[in-house]
Amino acid sequence: MSRPKRAVDPDRATINLLLLLSQRIDRPCPTRRELVAQTGYPYRDVMAFLLTLQDRGLIEIERSVETGVACRRMRIAGGQWTGWTERGRKTATSKPPARP
Repeated sequence: MSRPKRAVDPDRATINLLLLLSQRIDRPCPTRRELVAQTGYPYRDVMAFLLTLQDRGLIEIERSVETGVACRRMRIAGGQWTGWTERGRKTATSKPPARP
């Protein structure tokens, strides 16, 4: 049996995302894990949620693959951009390397 989907309030998730973006101006764009924690959407659904907000004109998303790694930055429509997503950054919540 699969786990039941948790109920997500899309209005609350939208407000949480807009607050997060307003706090991240000129700082690295939130990672997908941070977006999951902030919105409450499952990892596999959070990008679809972002795209629906983009289609509604609430946020803008810009993608770049110049470095060979997909990066993105976002902003509230007409606002200032966040920085590009950071890759390979170690954080307090990142897992240590596995021992052989």
